[in-house]
Amino acid sequence: MSSTGDLLRKKLRPRVAAQGVSVSWWGAEADRLMRDLFKTSFDVDVVLREVTGVQLTAEAALQGMEPVCLPFLLGMPGEARGLFTMDGALIDAVIELQMLGKVMGMERLDRPITAIDAGLSEVFVRAALAAFRAGPAGLSGLTTLGPQQDRAALRLALGEGRFDVLRAQIDLGPGIKTGACSVWVPAEAARVVATPRKPASAAMKAVLDRCKVDLTAQIGGIDVSALALARLTQGSLLPLPMSAISEVELRDCTNAPFAQARLGRLHGARALRITQMQGGQAGAGAAVPQTPTQIAFEDGDIATKEPAVPALEKASDMGLSAPETGALANSGVEGEDPVPKAG
Repeated sequence: MSSTGDLLRKKLRPRVAAQGVSVSWWGAEADRLMRDLFKTSFDVDVVLREVTGVQLTAEAALQGMEPVCLPFLLGMPGEARGLFTMDGALIDAVIELQMLGKVMGMERLDRPITAIDAGLSEVFVRAALAAFRAGPAGLSGLTTLGPQQDRAALRLALGEGRFDVLRAQIDLGPGIKTGACSVWVPAEAARVVATPRKPASAAMKAVLDRCKVDLTAQIGGIDVSALALARLTQGSLLPLPMSAISEVELRDCTNAPFAQARLGRLHGARALRITQMQGGQAGAGAAVPQTPTQIAFEDGDIATKEPAVPALEKASDMGLSAPETGALANSGVEGEDPVPKAG
């Protein structure tokens, strides 16, 4: 029969702190990574005395930061931010290895961190981040944004999220120096990205190959006054800006834009060349024409260089000229260009 004290102890049992994906990875790989890092960068053998990983809020992690340390703000895809810190002893050791080729067995002077310290230490930070590329996506996506010693600015940059704080204490020689570094990884970013995605099955790929999707090429829009709109009749001419001719936006069946294209001519018919996807990757061979009126494709069998906007001898009663219009065409499709004739 359990006593009242036993029941209270079970209810008050401390909760196990949450651990992110990068914490378990750090515990297994930190020793090998850091020893390889120092051997490759400085040809020095080191020993890791302590390796820890814990998930903390940004506020708690900043409160536990060493009084004398050099923090480097880290960026990753999106707006998430991380941190890489080096304590004073590790900063001195890294500088001595670069300047003297060895670690000096002297105590660190009580002095503040300088800009020269930051510049020489950034080499080590970049090498460490490169060594982390084999880790979870939360670590492999980190890049240095430079040193940031203003604690208030760090508080704003890191926000209110939780971080996997990965720390290593490094012995740089028996009785010589022992320094420490840590890397802070946004816990949610590491956890979400680490979930593997299942590749599409062969049956699903076959279904997608047979699916038809509506594609719309939008050549821009214009603003007209209410009076001009009321005067529109059959045969009226409306202008399009030159940018609408050179840049075309592609939209999917949900009317969501997903690519930019350039208008040109292929085998006598209008055609589009993809110049940029929604993610920002430019299409191969895409080039912006030198002038808006010289829109043409030049590689392969696409070699037409005629003006995209024909000159009109006379304008409509609105005093406007009309650009050539056309439809999205496949290569080899012949068709007429419905160019309005000036009266």
